[in-house]
Amino acid sequence: MKHLALPTLLLCALAACDEPRATTTTASREPATKSGSATKSGTATKSGSATDSGATGSSATGSSATGSDPATPKPPEVTLPAKLETPAPAADLAALGASHAALGLDLYKKLGAESPGNFAMSPASIGLALGMTYLGARGDTASEMKRVLHVTLEPGPLERAYQSLLWAWQAPKDDATAPLLRVANRLFVERTLKVEDPFLASTRDGFGAPVELLDFVGASEASRGRINGWVEAQTVGRITELLPPPAVTRDTRLVLTNALYFKGTWDEPFYEQATKTEPFWAEGTRETSVPTMHTLRHFGHRDAGDFAVLELPFGESAHYLMTILLPKKRDGLAALEASLDAARLLPLLRDLEHPRVDVALPRFKIEPGASLKLKDAFEALGMKSAFDGGQADFTGIHRFAKPEDRLYVSQIFHKAFVAVDEKGAEAAAATAVSMARAGSAPPTDQPVPFVADHPFLFLLHDRAEILFIGRVVAPK
Repeated sequence: MKHLALPTLLLCALAACDEPRATTTTASREPATKSGSATKSGTATKSGSATDSGATGSSATGSSATGSDPATPKPPEVTLPAKLETPAPAADLAALGASHAALGLDLYKKLGAESPGNFAMSPASIGLALGMTYLGARGDTASEMKRVLHVTLEPGPLERAYQSLLWAWQAPKDDATAPLLRVANRLFVERTLKVEDPFLASTRDGFGAPVELLDFVGASEASRGRINGWVEAQTVGRITELLPPPAVTRDTRLVLTNALYFKGTWDEPFYEQATKTEPFWAEGTRETSVPTMHTLRHFGHRDAGDFAVLELPFGESAHYLMTILLPKKRDGLAALEASLDAARLLPLLRDLEHPRVDVALPRFKIEPGASLKLKDAFEALGMKSAFDGGQADFTGIHRFAKPEDRLYVSQIFHKAFVAVDEKGAEAAAATAVSMARAGSAPPTDQPVPFVADHPFLFLLHDRAEILFIGRVVAPK
């Protein structure tokens, strides 16, 4: 018996420590049809089948990061969700951010334990891709997903919260120093699949996710290439081959995909002349030498007992931040990771003191290897029926007439890239779910030392959402 598999989730993170690679020509390929010719991306008709009418909605132009090279490629413009006359309440946006943080930390503990060394992932990208999928779940499948995703809002307010979040992230900014943040969502649909109208409306209006028709049945490999090319373009070449072979087969019916790209400069860059080679205790035990950046000024800071917290702002508005959690013991990272959950972490990011801090922080870059497969982690967390071809209930996406046409999630793929240097950070993330059939006072105070010469944890976030989380155990 064959079952439909839900599209894979893709995530990427990039930091501005080095220039992005040029976008490759695969990014401009048209979707593949059975004969290998191209179809246009489109929206769905009233009956639920997709048409070649093209994506609707507003496009985000964003703002560029100060100090960036004008020749640096930027991600393509994205389709924004429908604009709300009244944004979602602040309490709902806070609840959405808390749910993403809780899910992100759950996954970080499981995936990080299986991935020794430097590691990065994007809770926001995973949350967006799974959020779209959740809107099409019903029955026990929806109940399990709600619990594992830590969803506390009802579907209507949840959709409005996503809608408001994406607008807030991507609406044009007056601040020329504001980081560039692009979030693109897309539904890659088998051209013969009839998708329910309410689901298409929710993903289009709430997530700005247009439909693109592909011939998974007759040209599965070309379809995989098209999806990977789209992800590569959205992440400016940082995430390639998100979907490895044979992730897409003739049984694939739907791939829900999210791509996230961030690039920002520090509000005050580190002086490159102050960077020098200094010791770093890799894995907490092995002495190495790495380029280490230095600065001395006022920063958000907290002494949290067994670790210290440092907040590095981006741009003049300081709406986006990179926060470093540094254990006081060289080998204390594992204990810190084990102790963190959303209830403890989120308060640490608020109401910091702002003393003068003498910072020593290594440059670092975390490049993705093979795509992470998230199915086992989600099943271990309790999201089981979504991956079961005999029990999954995604009738909010597609109402099947025969048991062999039931949709289920076949796998969730994820990749992330992060790089940090004296100028700032650049980050990109992509997530795809694949479904198949079956300012300073005079320096009179004593500066607080913050010397990151041993493994630490980092977060890239705004005031409500964690975009990226990861660890550095051996800077590269």
